[in-house]
Amino acid sequence: MELNEHFVKLISQLSRQSEWPSPLVPAGLKAELRTYQHDGFAWLAFLRRYGLGACLADDMGLGKTVQFIAYLLHVKETTLERKEKRLPSLLICPTSVLGNWQKELERFAPSLQVI
Repeated sequence: MELNEHFVKLISQLSRQSEWPSPLVPAGLKAELRTYQHDGFAWLAFLRRYGLGACLADDMGLGKTVQFIAYLLHVKETTLERKEKRLPSLLICPTSVLGNWQKELERFAPSLQVI
């Protein structure tokens, strides 16, 4: 692998949160994000720019659901702004929390279509 300028910049940004872009909270989100929740959402959006994915591993009860919902709305809104083709997103979770996810999506992001 050759370390070109683009890749070196990405590697340096991964380790310095101060260099991550701080996207605005999506207009469609019906919730207030705490600072650490906005950071989690920003991390997901930052990685998406480079075609990378992530796994949120906050402690229980700290709002991973709303962080991911904010991310989904961000993807939807930026896709519409750029007039890009909208593609579905896939959430993988235990069956035991599917009902919770459906309720949270209806509550915080009623504009998202859930199947």
